[in-house]
Amino acid sequence: MAVSVPVTPRQAGQGDMPLSCPTTLCSELTPAVPTLYVDLDAVAHNFRTHAQWFAAGKRHAHAPGQRVEHATTKSPIAAVVKADGYGLGAVPIARRLVREGCTAFFVATLAEGIALRAGLTTASVDAACASKLSITVFEGFGASSQSAEQVRQIYACYAQHRLTMVLSQPADIKRYQQAVGSWAQSPVVDCWLHIETGMNRQGLSEAEALDTIADATATGRAAWWSACIGVMSHFACADNPASRQTRTQAEQFARLCARLRPQDGRQFSFAVANSAGIQTMATSGDAALLSLLSVCDAARLGVGLYGVDPIEDNGVPHPALQAVARIAAPVHQLHCIEAGETVSYGATWQATKRTWIGTVRVGYADGFVRLLSGRWGGVVTHRGARFFCPQVGRITMDYMMFDVSAAVAAIGHNAVDQLAPPDNPDHPDRAALWIDLLSPACCAATALNGAAGSRKSNAAGTVVTAERAESQPLFGNTIYDLATACGDIPYALLTGLRSFRGDRIYLEASLPDPVLPSQFQASE
Repeated sequence: MAVSVPVTPRQAGQGDMPLSCPTTLCSELTPAVPTLYVDLDAVAHNFRTHAQWFAAGKRHAHAPGQRVEHATTKSPIAAVVKADGYGLGAVPIARRLVREGCTAFFVATLAEGIALRAGLTTASVDAACASKLSITVFEGFGASSQSAEQVRQIYACYAQHRLTMVLSQPADIKRYQQAVGSWAQSPVVDCWLHIETGMNRQGLSEAEALDTIADATATGRAAWWSACIGVMSHFACADNPASRQTRTQAEQFARLCARLRPQDGRQFSFAVANSAGIQTMATSGDAALLSLLSVCDAARLGVGLYGVDPIEDNGVPHPALQAVARIAAPVHQLHCIEAGETVSYGATWQATKRTWIGTVRVGYADGFVRLLSGRWGGVVTHRGARFFCPQVGRITMDYMMFDVSAAVAAIGHNAVDQLAPPDNPDHPDRAALWIDLLSPACCAATALNGAAGSRKSNAAGTVVTAERAESQPLFGNTIYDLATACGDIPYALLTGLRSFRGDRIYLEASLPDPVLPSQFQASE
C-alpha cells in the first residue's frame, strides 16, 4: 500500500526547490514503509474459542439436565474493543465479530462509543442487526465535576448514539436521575451497575449497592434502576489460578447476585469474568467459581480476543489461540560491525563477533516501548526459508536494530540489503523482514544476547538454543506459523500500536505459505 503525502512547494526565493515539484508524492516515489497486518479471521477464531470455553464451563456448572436459569438471549461474550481495539482497529474488528454473532461491545470512553456506533452503522453491517448491537461505555458520566447542563448533554449523547453507560459510583446514579428529571420525555439509556469486589479501581461498595437498590425498589421512582440491564464486577487475579482472591471475589459476587436480581421478571445479566476469568472459571473445577458461573450469563473478552493468553507464567502461548497481528518492515540500512562494537543508546548490547545489523524504521513512537529492547526478534524470510534475527540494543524513537547475520550468511548481504515489501509481487525472490509480535516468553534473552541457553519457541515445544538460533529457521519452515508461535503479545506493545506510523492491512483470510498478502483482499 502506498501513502500519499501532501507537499507544499516553497515560495520563490525561499530555497532552491524547483517550483515544478509535484504537490503529491506519487506511489513510485513513496518510500517503502512498515506494514501492520491484522488477521480478522484470527480475531474471530479467538472469539469463538472463548465462547466455547464459557459455554463448556456453564455446562459443567449445571447438573445434567438442569435448566440454565436467567439465560440471556444475546451472545454471552461481549468483545472489549477499547483503546481502538487494543491498538488494532476497533471498527474493522467489531464488524468482523458481528458476523460471528457478537452483539455486545465494551469501550472505555464516550468518544470511543460514538465512533464505534458510527462505524457499525454502515452498509457493511445489516441495518436490522446494527440496531440490536449493544455498546457499553465503562466511564459512565466520567469526572464528577460536571455542571447540570453538562450532565444533561452527556446523557443526551448516550441516548442519541444508543450507548449503554456503566454506573460505578453513587454520584453517577444521582446524575442519571438528574438528567432524566430535566426532560419531560427523556429517552431511556440502558445502564450497568458496577460493584467493587476486590479490584478497587471503580465500582460501588457492596453496602452502597444494596442501600441504593433498596431505596430504588422502595420508592419506585428510580429511573436508573428500571433501565439497569445487569450488574458487573471485575476479577483482579484471575490470571493466577492459584490466587485465593479470585475465590473470595467469586463468593462475594455470587451472594450479591442472589440479593440484587430484580423481582419484576425482566431480563437481567451478571458478569464478572474478563479474559483470564473465562479460562479460570471454566477450567479450574473450583466449587465457588462453578457456583458463580452457574448464575453469570455474560463475560467480557478483552486481551484474549487479540491472541494473548492472560494466564500468569504459562511459559508459552495458548495453543488454542491465534495471533492477530504481525508487522512487515523493509530494512532501512544494513551494515557490518566488528566484535566489541556496541549498538544503540547506552551501549547495552555488544557484538561478540563480526555481526550484520539491519535497521528498520519502527520505534517507540510506533508503540514498541523501550522495555521490549532486546527481548524479542524478527524473522527474515527468503524463498520460504525463515531466519530468526534478534532485536539488539535499545529501541529508539524511530528505529530498531536487528542482528541479521543468519540471513546474510544464508542468502547474501545484497539480498538482505534490498529487502522488498512482502506484498510486492515484482520482487518475489527478495528477502523480507517480518517482525513477529512475540512476547518475551517466546524470545528468551539468553538466545538474544548470544549467551548459551535454551528456550521454548512455540506451543509445539520446539527448543532452540543460542547456538542453533543463528543457523536454523525458527517456528518451522513456513512464513505464517504465527497461530502457535505468536499467541502471546505483550500488553504494552499491543495497545501501543495505536500510534503505528506505517500502513495497515486487514486480512479476511489467514495466509498460507507461500502466498503473498497482496493476493488477499483487505477490508476497509
